[in-house]
Amino acid sequence: MKSYNTIIFDCLYIVFFSFGIFSYIFKAILGFNYAYTLSILMLVTLSLVVMLVNGFKTKCFHLRIYAVIVFFILFFISTLNDDYFSLYSFLYELFKLSTFFLVLSLISRISSNGHRKIINIVIVFLLLNFFILIFQNLFGVTFVEKFGLPIVDKMQILYGRPNGLTENANVIGSFSFLSMVAFINFYEKKREFKYLIFVVLSFFIIMLSTSKTSILIALFYLSFFMNNKLIRVFAIVLIFTLASYLYVNNVYGLESKVIRYIDGFNNFEATLLVEGRIRYWIIAIQIFIENPFGLGLGTWGDFSSSFNNKVVNSSLYTKTSDSALSHYLVEQGVFLLLYLHILYRYIPDFNKKGIFFISIVLMFTTNFGFSQQIFLLGTWFVAGSIYFKESY
Repeated sequence: MKSYNTIIFDCLYIVFFSFGIFSYIFKAILGFNYAYTLSILMLVTLSLVVMLVNGFKTKCFHLRIYAVIVFFILFFISTLNDDYFSLYSFLYELFKLSTFFLVLSLISRISSNGHRKIINIVIVFLLLNFFILIFQNLFGVTFVEKFGLPIVDKMQILYGRPNGLTENANVIGSFSFLSMVAFINFYEKKREFKYLIFVVLSFFIIMLSTSKTSILIALFYLSFFMNNKLIRVFAIVLIFTLASYLYVNNVYGLESKVIRYIDGFNNFEATLLVEGRIRYWIIAIQIFIENPFGLGLGTWGDFSSSFNNKVVNSSLYTKTSDSALSHYLVEQGVFLLLYLHILYRYIPDFNKKGIFFISIVLMFTTNFGFSQQIFLLGTWFVAGSIYFKESY
């Protein structure tokens, strides 16, 4: 018989997870911009309560002291750079870096029944996005506005990028990739056909999203499930063939994107007009060369730095680097390797953990990572599929 604590934690986790995953609806229709932030705060608070109730005896407890030491190093580096240090921005960034780890304690305590409900919620979310993305691809991105769902990010209209029930194409693409990984985990344990259907559904949504990074990473990840070496080689060749086809025919604007990247490397000033992400990568590398130990947390590349009055007027400053990895590189310097090591250690062990970690790091190069809408929820969904697949 389940304890009252388990039932309460299950219910609250389901409510806050659902609130977060459908947060775009609250933002687009009701104008409530803080639904996702509120859901994350509630999940972190709930996880801290779990730690207190259970005396910090969680599956990832043995890593906590190690993590604290590394974050202390980051704090020390931040305070050394007094010209850039802002306590509020530092704490905000530290919270963002820690959130993924904190909620794992909660996930490791959720019952199997609770995770079944989370699976159902994710399936509903994916199905809604599947049909919306089909309509947006067939009839245009603004098609959903006829049904009272406005496009918040007008850049999606300008570039014709379908966004489904999320902020943009990259958000739904990356979340669908994480869902695909989770459903593969469920399928490998139970060998139930329904999970394979949801793997396929997730993959189709990735393709419909037009997110080039998500498509290529999904193909990269799937290629490692080919047990026969000859089939694996064939799959890799197929991936490069598909990528070549997408490039030659400029499908999803792939050729245009590559050309803009090349222009950015050849002419730095051109990046002001053609490709912001590559411009900021060049700036990040320049700052890293000058500050190999990092500028400190809350100084560059993410919304957390926008509260730091010491850096916002710098000519090289941006709060929208559009790349978690370049953002981490500037702020953490060489200690980025320690942070990534902690991230790898905290991911629960499963069959393709190493490939999954590489996939996450690759995604960090072209999106905001844990600062991106519903990305955290996707990683927690994967963690849940690992912790609890034995109970299904």
